[in-house]
Amino acid sequence: MSQNRLETLFSFLQESPNDPFTKYCIALEYEKVQAKEAVIYFEDLLQNHPDYLGTYYSAGKYYENLEEFDKAASIFTKGIALAKSMNDHKASGELQTALDLL
Repeated sequence: MSQNRLETLFSFLQESPNDPFTKYCIALEYEKVQAKEAVIYFEDLLQNHPDYLGTYYSAGKYYENLEEFDKAASIFTKGIALAKSMNDHKASGELQTALDLL
């Protein structure tokens, strides 16, 4: 994790505190080395930005890596439903594959 990258992301977050993309990027950066910090941003995205489709694959994989399989399955399932409602067949297929492999 690059400290400079996190600093830049946090400055973006200060400018736009409700930007889901910035929160998503912070979660991914933290996931690399400080998983306990990543969960804060994944959960924020799932709760406050439920239409941000990118969250569902990464958050599901995050919980899968923690061996929280029920939580991961729930996230993948919600993501599949969202992707289908958005007619995003690629995302829905990727999420379904992740769920099937779980």
